[in-house]
Amino acid sequence: DQGGRASSRAADGTNIKTPAPAPDATATSPAFAAPSGKECKPGGIAHLLAQTGLLPAYPEYIAQEIPNVETLPISEQIERASEVLRSRWRGERHRSEAAVHVFVGVPGSGKSTVLCKMLAQTALVEGQPAAVYQLDSHIANVSSLPSVYAEIVGAEFVRSVPVQFERREESVYIDLPGVPLHHTRALEQLKEQIAAFGVPEIHLVLNGAYESAHLLEQGRFFSRLGITDLIVSHLDEESRWGKVWNLVLGTNYSVRSFACGQNIPGEFHPANPDLILSRQFRGK
Repeated sequence: DQGGRASSRAADGTNIKTPAPAPDATATSPAFAAPSGKECKPGGIAHLLAQTGLLPAYPEYIAQEIPNVETLPISEQIERASEVLRSRWRGERHRSEAAVHVFVGVPGSGKSTVLCKMLAQTALVEGQPAAVYQLDSHIANVSSLPSVYAEIVGAEFVRSVPVQFERREESVYIDLPGVPLHHTRALEQLKEQIAAFGVPEIHLVLNGAYESAHLLEQGRFFSRLGITDLIVSHLDEESRWGKVWNLVLGTNYSVRSFACGQNIPGEFHPANPDLILSRQFRGK
């Protein structure tokens, strides 16, 4: 069993009490878990996991994976729980060096900033060519960041959907307006625009400072676009990095990157479990 265990919610809205099996990492739509509502006993690893941001469904199940957990000192409980969490991590899918990247999410999630951070790494750090498309959709896309940083790094900048898009050697970054949660018509319009670029990598950008239940709801809503992976932004505004595990355990998506702050290139890290755990249990 390589996935997180949690109680889930059936299609008719009733709770299924049996722990759910691991989500299939190859699935394109997420398998979401509903919190059990169970409170964790103070002093143990389950309580600590809850304090670091895990939803109520997960800490007790993680603790159950540790033999004789109550007899272990808390430092060893942390180490054993970290091993359980690492085993649930899904690695990145294989990607080509040059690809078409689309950034989607709700307004304020940090899509344009994330795009510019990735663009800066491609153009400045790796020395590779790039092109940026900034497109209007259901509303005008008024962000100034893509055009400014495209000029800084010498990337081609385009403001219209191509009549016929052809893959080239450079990486392509596509900036789209944010879609409010449950605005289905705007999401369908976005889906049509994305289709003009063939089969791109579609990154769902999630504001890590939001509550986990809200982030999972965004995952459900945007799943119809065929999300490739998740990028978690605004983590400089959140001390509970354990929240990221809710995305790992509660969806079928891999987490690609972590973004901190508004500076470009600034902090933009490949996501990995040890980075989460080092922040999650800092000082413990």
